[in-house]
Amino acid sequence: MRVITFYSYKGGVGRTLACANFGRYLAKTGLKVVLVDMDFEAPGLDSKFFGDGTTNISYGLLDQITAFQQRLPLPNLSPIGIPFTEEVDRSGGRLQLIPAGNYCAPDKYHEALSRLDWGYLLKSEQGLSFWFDLLSRIETQLQPDVIVIDSRTGLTEVAGLCTQVLPDTVLLLTSTSPESMAGTRRMYELIQKSPLIKEQRGRRSNVELHVVVTRVPRPEDVDAFDRQMRQRFILEVPRLHYLFDDRELATSEYLAMDRSAGKVPSILTDYVQLFATLNPKDTLGYIKERLTSFREGLTVRKDTESRRVIQELLTLFPRAEVYLEAARYYRLVKEAEDSLVNYILYLKSAPDDKEIILEFAEVCAAVPQAAMTENRETVVRHLKTLGPNLMEPQVLSLFCALAKSSDQLQSIVVSIEGDPSRLSAPQYRSILFRALNVLQQWDKLVASATDTDLKDVAVQRILAKAYANLHIPEKALQIIHRLPFRDPSDIFPLMEILYDLRADLSKSDISKVIQENRHLNSYLRRFPRNLLEHPSFSNREDGEFHSWVRDLLGEMK
Repeated sequence: MRVITFYSYKGGVGRTLACANFGRYLAKTGLKVVLVDMDFEAPGLDSKFFGDGTTNISYGLLDQITAFQQRLPLPNLSPIGIPFTEEVDRSGGRLQLIPAGNYCAPDKYHEALSRLDWGYLLKSEQGLSFWFDLLSRIETQLQPDVIVIDSRTGLTEVAGLCTQVLPDTVLLLTSTSPESMAGTRRMYELIQKSPLIKEQRGRRSNVELHVVVTRVPRPEDVDAFDRQMRQRFILEVPRLHYLFDDRELATSEYLAMDRSAGKVPSILTDYVQLFATLNPKDTLGYIKERLTSFREGLTVRKDTESRRVIQELLTLFPRAEVYLEAARYYRLVKEAEDSLVNYILYLKSAPDDKEIILEFAEVCAAVPQAAMTENRETVVRHLKTLGPNLMEPQVLSLFCALAKSSDQLQSIVVSIEGDPSRLSAPQYRSILFRALNVLQQWDKLVASATDTDLKDVAVQRILAKAYANLHIPEKALQIIHRLPFRDPSDIFPLMEILYDLRADLSKSDISKVIQENRHLNSYLRRFPRNLLEHPSFSNREDGEFHSWVRDLLGEMK
């Protein structure tokens, strides 16, 4: 059993809310957790789960302390159970809360609180024994994996108990105000040097400390912000943690851990990054069980529920095993873009896993190229690892479209030319000509073409471009007059070919070619803006080409 305390020198930093979220997080990872509210002067940990005044607390920790001080029999521990989904319950996760007391009856609560003898409770041998016995009773009766304490603020005796005597780990939450940072620094150093730890903890190891900066705007450069915070704290800490500002929390408090599916709030990502470093137990076995359960339930579970479960797993456990399961799930339900993202996340940890890259490649072929803008270089890198020889036509076609280096394109050419079955297949031949076109291997391209290839409109365009660059305008023009066109996406390649012919044909000759092609001439005269506004035209970074087209269209008016 491990004891973890949430402490803050000043209030208003989200300590109790973080404590409640941590409890839910641990339970969702399959652990048995007991939360203990020891902020006696400002209790309310229960309200994070049930809302104000709805918990119906009859007693709490204060009743235990009062009975001990009065030398009466200690009441049984009867914590409040926090409800969870059946899936969490089935996996063994459980969350229970021992509240501070019935603070909804303020007169009775504060009267009992005012009668406590903290000197006796915290400084006498009998008093300190009570607290250790309390932990022992919780462990025996409730059998938790973790006890999480919500501590009182400030430099108080109760705070000393919560941060130095009882816990194995302490989270020091702080804002960036000078007094909060200074108080946090003093508390950090106090815990490090505390004689209480040596006297009372015996053979237990020193308290593990974590400093958490909260409720500050999320910076654009987190690394630079982290360096700035380290300089301000003047503390030799291995790492600072951050819970950045959340706009929704400014107006209405909520448990982010209850929103682990669907649209995930940014604060939840911060919580998970922090909590994952505090989990006292390796969750790999638990994750495997959850993934197996998810997989086995796909045929009987509603699709909306499957989505909720996999999104929750992705949020709580951003690990390779979960990314792969999510990638395969989204692939199964034909949501290629979500599948692609998760395959990429998985391959960060296994970049040479060719079996998975084969799956990834299949998904890539189903994703529109326009949706790959952010991941283009990553997709190319993984496909390159797979190698052109293992790519099916759709994947190889995508690799050819995304590849930028001549080495990558040449590898495509070699993979097709070196395999007679590929070299004779129309799908692969089309890719071959596209690669040769980008490589500008015009002689090889023309020499490779057969009568069968000329039945493919895309290959015809490439051959016309090759003849134009080989300064054989008559053959280029023969193909141009046969090419169909319906909209700017068809006309744009023709304009590129005509542009390549400008070394052999004057502008007037090119205008004559357009005039002789009745359909091309009519379209360019009626809809010149369609061509100029087409993405293929605007995305081509060639000012000379743009000027040439505009001049040509201007002369045709």
